[in-house]
Amino acid sequence: MTIQVLPESKPRSELGSVPDLNQNPSANQNQEQKQEQREDPPTPKRPNHLPPAEKLFGAPPNTRPDVIRLHERWKRTFGFTNHQLLSLTADAQTLADALDSHGEDACNRVLDWAPNDDKVSGRSDERREKHESIAYIFGNPQTFARLERDSRKQKQDGEVSGVSVVERMRSREAQ
Repeated sequence: MTIQVLPESKPRSELGSVPDLNQNPSANQNQEQKQEQREDPPTPKRPNHLPPAEKLFGAPPNTRPDVIRLHERWKRTFGFTNHQLLSLTADAQTLADALDSHGEDACNRVLDWAPNDDKVSGRSDERREKHESIAYIFGNPQTFARLERDSRKQKQDGEVSGVSVVERMRSREAQ
């Protein structure tokens, strides 16, 4: 059998002063609050002008001026006067991607030609449904390429026929 010797405890005088909780409880609370304030440094404030997401990822696409212009033009072209371009919708990102990859001139040209297209207008659709959505016109690469090709072809045909009409008029006047 072994006997364990416990360490000696310090005399009460060496422990220091122990606050008496029965005497003044509010003083103890104040001391605890002061200790907590000393331990936790203040949290730095975030600048008000930009939230962190905008710093990391840039401004949302629905705030870009070129996206807003193209959206307004799309609304006028197809008569969607109440359509809103919200930051969390895919429409804003689709327009931004189309503008970044093709440019504003090409997007405007496609949008100008879109109502004349048989599929967008629903003339060649088996259910006669119109496909006027931003996702169909700008988000579908095959549709965008077809509309751009047709708009360029129409523009070239119009210029050729326009020149030939002008030449015919001049030749008639000269005779």
